[in-house]
Amino acid sequence: MLTITPPLAVDNGHVWVLVSAESGAVDAARLAHIPGTTTFAALPVQVFNTAGLLPTYADTGEPVTGFRWATTADITAHLDLFTE
Repeated sequence: MLTITPPLAVDNGHVWVLVSAESGAVDAARLAHIPGTTTFAALPVQVFNTAGLLPTYADTGEPVTGFRWATTADITAHLDLFTE
């Protein structure tokens, strides 16, 4: 089972989560969002280029269709998705 932290904002445009496994492994993932929807995705640093202006696959450079990086405004607008 995976456990995910609440969103952690480094600044207004960089929102991350930490994901931990039962084994004790912990990984960081940057949150991406499809504007106009309630769809968010946690994109791990091993698979995605998390430093670009938009989310892209690290191995091909192809954009992740429909997604842009989540902002603190996105989290605030959909706070019910991130609270228990």
